[in-house]
Amino acid sequence: MDSAAVREVFKLSLRDPTPEERELHKNTKYGLPTYVFGFQLRSFWFRGGMFFIDGRLSMLELISKGEGACLTVKNVLTEGYGQPDVNSNRTAWLDRKSGNAIAVFDLAPILTSCMVQYTPFRSGADAL
Repeated sequence: MDSAAVREVFKLSLRDPTPEERELHKNTKYGLPTYVFGFQLRSFWFRGGMFFIDGRLSMLELISKGEGACLTVKNVLTEGYGQPDVNSNRTAWLDRKSGNAIAVFDLAPILTSCMVQYTPFRSGADAL
């Protein structure tokens, strides 16, 4: 999806990030977010960032602070996508229909934060 299509879909909630939000979502692989937005899942509020490479959406990141946010996200994603692939630092699902990999990183005990990343997935062994 290109940035114009994304902006149309999210036109009511997307905005340019503040310097603080750019720093919060800064990513070593994807750079700085093009847009930021708010997103609520049940009782948890997430701050989101959208990253584009060559004009195409390359990653969507959601960050929430609060005890239990990751467990709630994992339960919702398991309901929608089935049992995840789990390793020591992340829980992941493949959404083959949309071509996305969804990864949840529980940042506890260092931070009471949960980070969710949607990225296009590759086929084969590198998919998760």
